[in-house]
Amino acid sequence: MVVADGRWLHRRPARHSAVKASGYSHDQCRAAPCAVEEIKALGGDEVICTEDEDLLQRVAEIAGQSGVRKAVDCVAGHVGAQVSQALAPGGEVVVYGALSTHRQTDPAALTIPLQARSVIYETKAVRGFWLNRWFGTASPEDALRALSEVRGLVADGVLSIPQGRPFPLERFTEAIALAETPARGAKPVFVFEDGGDNDGGQEGVLSAAVAISPDGRRRLPRR
Repeated sequence: MVVADGRWLHRRPARHSAVKASGYSHDQCRAAPCAVEEIKALGGDEVICTEDEDLLQRVAEIAGQSGVRKAVDCVAGHVGAQVSQALAPGGEVVVYGALSTHRQTDPAALTIPLQARSVIYETKAVRGFWLNRWFGTASPEDALRALSEVRGLVADGVLSIPQGRPFPLERFTEAIALAETPARGAKPVFVFEDGGDNDGGQEGVLSAAVAISPDGRRRLPRR
């Protein structure tokens, strides 16, 4: 969650540097106990471990009477529904991922089972966000402004980009196995090399890298 002007924003797994740069304090709920210290090291002020803590109770204890006004969620499923339920009246949750649906075939596992009373009587809202769609609908000026802001945060050292673990394409089975490993650390990255010489006479010039993830989506090439 994030606090701004006395209001809390609830966060599911995400990084914190950009939030800190905005002058917010925040906390986050995460399912794995082993990730608590990692999240705090990244700047989390409070961490809720949903494996052994009651999400609604802990949010109430942390946020107090003002409650949580905004939330962002990349997990969905039952925990995503709890995030919505934890919002204050009139609150909004933005869902930008569905990690809970990975390898699920039961249709019930592909939903966010919202409490109808909570949504209707407390006028809460759930909104989706997909970056590719945003780029397709945003004006060139808005897209450039957003990219420039992120680039500035990276250049200033406020936002850091985690290093990936490179794999040549012929070792794709190892890369996929690593992507499927819980708490794997660095993401596997496919590295494509050309056979030419660069100005320094070295062969194997890095031409592009594509990160892979368990959801089966290819990440954008990075040069």
